[in-house]
Amino acid sequence: MANSEGSARAVPPPLPSAELKDLVVVSESPLARVCVMELNSPKANVLTADLMTRLLAAVKDVCDPDSEQRAHGIILTSKIPGIFSGGLDIKEMLRYSSQEQFLYNWNLFQSLFVTLHSLPVPLAVAINGHAAAGGTVVALGADYQ
Repeated sequence: MANSEGSARAVPPPLPSAELKDLVVVSESPLARVCVMELNSPKANVLTADLMTRLLAAVKDVCDPDSEQRAHGIILTSKIPGIFSGGLDIKEMLRYSSQEQFLYNWNLFQSLFVTLHSLPVPLAVAINGHAAAGGTVVALGADYQ
């Protein structure tokens, strides 16, 4: 796609790490050593490269086998009322100017599913709203929906 000057639109730069951290809110649940991860990307928790990267990092952090604080379970849900996830960010994908950018995002999505599906701890997804397309795939990667 071209912008008004005729050049291809680039993918926006990644969010600063402070903003990236806010995309997934990690907290303790009332259950011992069970953490809650809340998707927090307004308006619809669309699965951008930034959100998927942050979710993968959060999962890695709480499942670190060398950590004394390692979680024994994870509950994944949404902080946004009425929507779990709007799926892959199609608008972001349309801005890609190369096949490599698309493949990066697609491989990231596949990595997210495989990681969630093969966690060393139980994963429950509390689907608290719409879960369109890729959001359903994320939910299906869990042990419990």
